[in-house]
Amino acid sequence: MKLPKLILRLVTLGLCLGYLPSIGLVFAQEIGLEIQEDLALSKGRFNDPFLSRYEAPYLSYGWIDYKNYREGIPIFKRYDSFGNYLAEGYEVFRMEEFRAAEGGQNGSTLWKNRFYQNWLRHLIVADDAYGGWSTRVTVGDAIQTTFSSLTLDMARFNGVRWDEASANNRFTFILSRFSDPLKLDLKNQLGPGGKRVKVLDGLYLMGGHWESRVGDFLVLGATFVNMHRFDSGRGYTTNTRKGLAPPLTEVKKLVLRFQDDSPEDGFGGAVVFDVRGTARIREDGIERFEEILPAEVDESDGAVEGLRHREASGTYTDKNGYHLPVYIDYTFDVPDSTVGVTFAAVVGNDYRILMRQDHNYHDPAKSRPDSRSTEFIIVRRAEDNVVDLSNRTQVVFEQGMQTGQELFGLDAKMNFRGFDVRGEMARSASYLQFAHEEGARGDYEDFAWYLTVNKKVAGINIGAEGFHIGPKYNSYAFKSAVRQNAETHPDFASGEGVELALADIRTLGTPYYFNTVRQDPVSTDATEGGNKTFTPVYALVDDNDDMDQWPDDWVQDWDVTNREIKYLESDAGIYPFFDFDSDGYPDNNRNRNQLADSEEPFLMYFTDPREFYFGDDFNNNFALDIWEDDDQPNYPYYKDEKGIHLIAQWQPLPGLDATLGRFDVEQIAGGGRSEMTYGRLKYQRSLGRGVWMRFDHESKSVRDDIANPYFDFKVELASDGRLVPEQVFVADLLETRDSFVNRGLLHARYRPGKFWNFNAKFRYELNDQQKLDFDNGGMQPEDDLDFVGLLAKGDFTHHFGRLAVMPRFKIQYLRWERSSVGLPIKEEFMLAPILRLDYHLTNRSQIRFGLQGFPLVPDRRIDYRNHDNDADLQAMVLMYFNRSDYSGYKVGTEAGVEFQATDFDELGASDESVIRYFVRMIAGVGSVR
Repeated sequence: MKLPKLILRLVTLGLCLGYLPSIGLVFAQEIGLEIQEDLALSKGRFNDPFLSRYEAPYLSYGWIDYKNYREGIPIFKRYDSFGNYLAEGYEVFRMEEFRAAEGGQNGSTLWKNRFYQNWLRHLIVADDAYGGWSTRVTVGDAIQTTFSSLTLDMARFNGVRWDEASANNRFTFILSRFSDPLKLDLKNQLGPGGKRVKVLDGLYLMGGHWESRVGDFLVLGATFVNMHRFDSGRGYTTNTRKGLAPPLTEVKKLVLRFQDDSPEDGFGGAVVFDVRGTARIREDGIERFEEILPAEVDESDGAVEGLRHREASGTYTDKNGYHLPVYIDYTFDVPDSTVGVTFAAVVGNDYRILMRQDHNYHDPAKSRPDSRSTEFIIVRRAEDNVVDLSNRTQVVFEQGMQTGQELFGLDAKMNFRGFDVRGEMARSASYLQFAHEEGARGDYEDFAWYLTVNKKVAGINIGAEGFHIGPKYNSYAFKSAVRQNAETHPDFASGEGVELALADIRTLGTPYYFNTVRQDPVSTDATEGGNKTFTPVYALVDDNDDMDQWPDDWVQDWDVTNREIKYLESDAGIYPFFDFDSDGYPDNNRNRNQLADSEEPFLMYFTDPREFYFGDDFNNNFALDIWEDDDQPNYPYYKDEKGIHLIAQWQPLPGLDATLGRFDVEQIAGGGRSEMTYGRLKYQRSLGRGVWMRFDHESKSVRDDIANPYFDFKVELASDGRLVPEQVFVADLLETRDSFVNRGLLHARYRPGKFWNFNAKFRYELNDQQKLDFDNGGMQPEDDLDFVGLLAKGDFTHHFGRLAVMPRFKIQYLRWERSSVGLPIKEEFMLAPILRLDYHLTNRSQIRFGLQGFPLVPDRRIDYRNHDNDADLQAMVLMYFNRSDYSGYKVGTEAGVEFQATDFDELGASDESVIRYFVRMIAGVGSVR
């Protein structure tokens, strides 16, 4: 394909993509709309022998549309680096770097033109095909990019990717200036110069994935990913794939911290016998080594000093009221001309070793250096939760700042002679360097793998899986002080949940320290008011439990109440979901707002609260795995865990599925373990005459003391009458340390006629807890923790000419109770009568009316635990609806008024009411009803 045609295709595709965002949002399922998402210069001149220079011809717009002026849009002829003509147009994207050039020219520059923003809408695709191969080069701000589940999986890769594919082979290469990628806000119009960000040092991400099909039974893949810190002021031989420490840095002090690796259990902890360092000093080309001893030892409350050792176990309360791990800090002065420090520590039991540094940053723009301090990073953790000093050892490691990471991986899928085999293995390396131009280097490695095998034998599906993801695979996880405190907060321990800020939500990824502030990867762009930080955290595998365009720890997804967020999208909010209708969107949030449908009038008829659904709960925290918003990267298994799982599935009777399984999982560095033997039954059939039923039941014997906390949204009523979701961090209270659990769901539907529908659900979780003594002296008493939920709903539709009448009702009751407690933990009742009316004015226009809660039969809510919350609710909507065709689009229009009121039973309680007037138009393709 000739280059001008390639550019023309690129421009045409860019135009198409540029118009997609203007189509708008899709309709809620109730209205059924489905969305699928020339430059010319004119200058009249006479070309004749007469003296007249210009003649204005008559312009008629009787047959053609008038084309508006392109004011302020400079169009130039564009040529490549060899002078070949490309097209009349604009340069829209440039990424370049100059290294070791003359002063003032060094740096990495990323530039995006305003037409990249306003015209191409942040996405450019160039494509070609040749010799059985197809190729595409993509530049974008938010490209969904996945190599494999253990190596790279990003919802919003910002950079360049090149894809090649043939019949049996596929290859992808990516490149990004990961530290400063220049994220643009579609809502802001860029000026004529676009936007440019130049940095002298930063972080590059590059990598590739290859996949090849061998015959019809085997697919093999290989992955390489590298992330390294660069310094444009130094040459190519110095800038290696292992990265460089920040320039202009002079280390003055080093701090080693020893603390309990599992402080929540209150015993064991770190025992420190000896700590010393060896400084590598280079002066006048001569290298020598000097032993350095701690200049200072600082202990928190709770630390114990023995005759020949110190011990840090459990937690203490600091001056801010935070509950933090007990620690011992050893501070070392760094001699001048030091280019590296090696530490050796004799430790035992359940230790965790962290390090940080104090240094001077010699800013060229200032006459005096700035004093800086880095955050603590984890460098070593003990395996298991040892308490008898049987693991006493000497730990040796190089001090350094994080400079890079590297991943190598292999994956395979095989289907051969009935065996379905899938697996992947990967090794990660984390690179560090002492902060000096000739600084000594250190590193640590870890690996991860998983393998699943499935085969049908004599009518029985036999499955087995094994896995291992090391604690330092792709670097150690970390937690801020506020996050550590949250895990010991009384509200957290009670299961109420704790609110956290953005900086304290993240536990995945790797922190990199910079001497100059950088944009926070999970916030809006720093040039547009987003957060800036000296220690950004970069993740190669997102935590994205709801599988949308926003990783869960991005501010766009969790801070749904902040109206200042420019990027706030209609799908903001983390709602891990089911998708029964397979439309790619969560069935529990059909209108794509910040509330689950079960919390909203009218929509709540179609969606039930989470307690009334059934599914896997392999981590035993009483949150269905499909609903769970955890704080972990989307690896196929949890980090710092290894285990095996055996499964047998068969069908003893038509419509009846049976499963037996057993798994044994243990933490590698942590001391937790989860063992479970389970059996499941699923029976589903149609009983005739419009009756359908399904019964799911699971019985399991569990011993699980691995905590799996998660995030959730608590819905609260704001002062302006809005229901506001607040994200909270919720504890796993470890209610199945030793339990036998029966859980299940009975679901029945009845349709006696075309216009009648009835549904009923009975949901239960019965946890029989056994008496258990803990190693720390505590105990779990014998007890029962039970949940029971009942739900019934029905609707009827009748047509009176142009009028459709649709009465509905929903009754819901749920109760959590513990035998050892006199009152239920939670007990609630709801009765919601609903009336819907649709009057068809024409084939395309309707008057729609909805009323939830009647004067004599209110929408009744009762809280048996706290009757102050008892109330009557009412919601009413009256609107005009029209569907039209306009310029090839299907357009739906709503205009109306909505009223909501809450009348509390308690005298003196503040009743709430709100009125909303609205006009809403949705454009798309497909049907509108």
